[in-house]
Amino acid sequence: MLNRTIAKFLFYGVAIVLLAWTSSLTYSFLSMALPGQLWIVPLLGLVVFDVGMISWLFVFLSHAEGAIQRAVGIILCLFNFVGVGLMTISEILLSGQTMAAAPEMLGTIAIWGIGIWTTVNVLGVLVFHLGDPAARKEMAIQSEKDAIFEGALTALKQRRVDAQQALSHELSGVMFGELLADIRADKDRNGVPDIMERGRQDAPRIVEPEQPRLTAADIAAFLSVAREVDMSNSTHTPQSPAHPAPGQGQGNGPAAKLGADARNPTPRP
Repeated sequence: MLNRTIAKFLFYGVAIVLLAWTSSLTYSFLSMALPGQLWIVPLLGLVVFDVGMISWLFVFLSHAEGAIQRAVGIILCLFNFVGVGLMTISEILLSGQTMAAAPEMLGTIAIWGIGIWTTVNVLGVLVFHLGDPAARKEMAIQSEKDAIFEGALTALKQRRVDAQQALSHELSGVMFGELLADIRADKDRNGVPDIMERGRQDAPRIVEPEQPRLTAADIAAFLSVAREVDMSNSTHTPQSPAHPAPGQGQGNGPAAKLGADARNPTPRP
């Protein structure tokens, strides 16, 4: 029991020293790679490498739920371990030592690695939250709601197709009623529909000659002539055409014409 306790303390002691050592090398390289920045900027960079590696390990062991979160936890733990190794080797070989020659592309790879590891860790945080079982359940329910809504839109179109004939018949009835009302309209109330009177105001008009009007004198002359004709027909004696009294039946008026017709009847064939 005692040996196990001692081994546990030794293990955690070595782990803490190793983490402090790699963290110091990473901090030193970040300070050299980001000149002119505040001291806290390289310190925050440890979250992407050393601190991030340990954090994702604990997330995988005791917090991750579901296949997605557990996969993100272990993958980023190992990915940050590779980043810690890159920062440590770069700091050792590029810090000014003269015992070993550094590869030509090591500095370029390390500088690019800072940006790549930062971006991948941010992506891992997003994927970890999306892989949460509660979030996945909510997304699945919302996806089914969306599918039902899309189906309702499709069914709405099908309902319109099914009821199209009845709806069209109803609408055409209303339109036909408006057509009849327009045809039967009679705004001037003269008994003739307005549609039959359209354009009459522009058509040529035929002016009929005014008929002569009979005056009282013409009527009296006509009666006098008729009386003379009746008297001559009753005696059966030929007589010369009667002459109207002076001032009666003279001229070209309607009474004179009527008197002449009475004195000289036209024989029928």
